[in-house]
This record gives sequence, C-alpha cells and structure tokens, in this order.
Amino acid sequence: MLVESVLGGEKDDLRISQLQSSEIRKDASLLDTELKSQGFFPGRRVVVVDAATDGLSKGLGEILEDVTAEDAFLILTAGILPARSSLRKLFEGSNALISLQQFQETLGPSDIEERLRASGCTRGLSSGALEHLVAYAGTSDYGSFQQLVEIIAIYSLSVEQEITDDDVSKLLPAGQDSEVDIFVEAVSHGNASEVGPTLRRLQTGGVNPVSILIALQRQFRQLMLASSAPGGPEAGLAMIRPPLWGARKSAMQSLLQRWSGRRLEQANQILFETDGNVRSSGNLPDMAVIERCALRLAMMARSSR
Repeated sequence: MLVESVLGGEKDDLRISQLQSSEIRKDASLLDTELKSQGFFPGRRVVVVDAATDGLSKGLGEILEDVTAEDAFLILTAGILPARSSLRKLFEGSNALISLQQFQETLGPSDIEERLRASGCTRGLSSGALEHLVAYAGTSDYGSFQQLVEIIAIYSLSVEQEITDDDVSKLLPAGQDSEVDIFVEAVSHGNASEVGPTLRRLQTGGVNPVSILIALQRQFRQLMLASSAPGGPEAGLAMIRPPLWGARKSAMQSLLQRWSGRRLEQANQILFETDGNVRSSGNLPDMAVIERCALRLAMMARSSR
C-alpha cells in the first residue's frame, strides 16, 4: 500500500527495485546505485529493501547523506527492533526519515468478513466458521491469514451454500505442525501401531524431538485442565486458548471420556519424567526416549476403553 501510494495509486513494477539486506551488506554500493538510477518511464522510482537489520545502519547512514529529491524513494522493512537498535535509532533520530511501527492486528468478525468480500468471496459464513477464523487470525501472521482468506474466496466459487466450520478446517494450511498433531492424536487415542511410523516421518522431516514432546505435553495439560475444571469438562474446554472449534473440539470431548482424572495425572507425570530425560545428557537418543513415552501413553489410552 505504501509503495502504491508513492507511485501515485498504482503498482508499476517497472518503477520498483527490490533488494535484500544480505545483498547490501556484501556491497553497499548496490543501494546507492539503485537510489540514483534514472528510469526509462516518468515518475519517481521506489527502492524496497526487505529484512533490514542493524548491519545496514552505518553504510545506510552514509548513503542517505547524499540523497536528493531526484533520487528514488527508499522503503525498508524490518522485523522486531529493540529500543537500542542502531537501525531504529537512525530512522527515529533523522528529520529526513520516517519510522512506522506495524503491530499485530486483532481481527474481529466484521474485519474478516470485509476481507473476504474484498477478496471476492461469494458465500456467507456460518457462525462457527467465522469464530474459527477469528481464532486462527489471532495465532497467525498477516501473510498466512491473507492467504487463507484468498483460498476461502476461491473455494466459495465452487459451493452453493454457506461456508461451514468443517469447510474452514479442511482449507487450513497443512505442514509439519499437522503431522505432529497426527502423532499426538495417535498417542492420546491409543493407536499404538501408528506411533512408530508417524514418529519416523517426523524424524525424517527434521522435526526437533523437543518440539514433539512439547506438543504431547500441551495436549495432556489441556486435557487435565478441562477434566479438573470446576464447571465440568465443557467449561474446561471453553477455557483453552486458542479456542477449540469443529473437529478439534469433538476430538477433545471424546478424549475426556477416555481419560479419567487419575490417568491424566499419571500421563502428565510420565511426560514430566520424559522431559527431564530428554533435556539431560543421557545415553539413549532423544527420539527413542520419546517413542517409549508415547507407547506407554498409547497403551494407557487403550486400557481405558
């Protein structure tokens, strides 16, 4: 939006140059050349530098001393910059530079519906689907959520009814996290035969053993929270953040019927001991320790049927 504003309300790729900060760190003259280059087409040019870091501060300060109104308009993007950041100080301390801080948006139902309409969504959403999207928006970055919005808009062209919570669940992006979720579900539902193969896939995909253990701990802590809630399991499920919707909520309700409070205490104790073994310098490989823990939990789940 900022680039289009500088260009006069339209995105003209022929007047835009993009550089990575890694390129400038190797050769600062690249930026100076781009800023002073004259385009073949009328109108001011824009130079965009992505992923800027403090390593650019010194060279950038020297280059900007010679910039004139005839040069290209410079836009830098950066991640989180602490108050002591030299790049942040450079921009905040100069009358010729502007620093814009971008904060994570909190999107409500009306914001999401507006984004869907702007992306061409032709169908309405059920209340459950909208609540699911609100929860997902609170845990994802701007790019990931906008991509999901565009996927839903395309999907809406192929259906004649409103989009449901199940539709949203199917359209959510898959990845290593979903494979970890499959492993956790296999363990907590007592599907011991799936533990080994799923763990091998995670290991082949380079998933950190500690990440797998953390996912197991989160699952059983949530079950413990819901099981011991003063208002009963349903009240406990409502306390979980981010909120549970659709198939995920149904799965947790099913697990609460399988796991009693005492068994959940035992399961969390096993996970606590496993965490200590994984983080210590033991003789066994971490994956082997986690597999043994997962099989114990899966057998506990099977015996509780």
